[in-house]
Amino acid sequence: MASTYTELRKEYPRTWRIWYIMNNRIKNNISGYQDTEICEEWDRRLCGQAAFLQFLEDMGPCEKDGLELARHNCCNGFYLDNVAWMPRENRLLRTKWAQTPNGAMYIKIKQLGYSYMNIYTRMKSGRSLEEIYKEAIKNVK
Repeated sequence: MASTYTELRKEYPRTWRIWYIMNNRIKNNISGYQDTEICEEWDRRLCGQAAFLQFLEDMGPCEKDGLELARHNCCNGFYLDNVAWMPRENRLLRTKWAQTPNGAMYIKIKQLGYSYMNIYTRMKSGRSLEEIYKEAIKNVK
């Protein structure tokens, strides 16, 4: 008979992947996650399988595409009072990258009505964010 952990992992595969990746990024000090902490109850290194069960109990499942785990304050760790399931667009606004000049420029372009795909396509063709921003301003007028 399968354990509760295995059953829930199979029932909520997307939620499990998000929890697992969150733990891996912190454990391996992935860029942007240096000095980021995770609450002990969700930490796979400290609690093993019980960490996922606690994460699932605290956050609830998230099997809906388009929602991601995001921190309200990107400078604080992954704690129950600092995280929520949010649409991808909202999560991007709360990243450390969004606080950089490029991130701020990207947000301005988005606010002028350009979609992620519009921006991505233009950048792929060699245009800078500044050029895309100027174009977006012209299109608004």
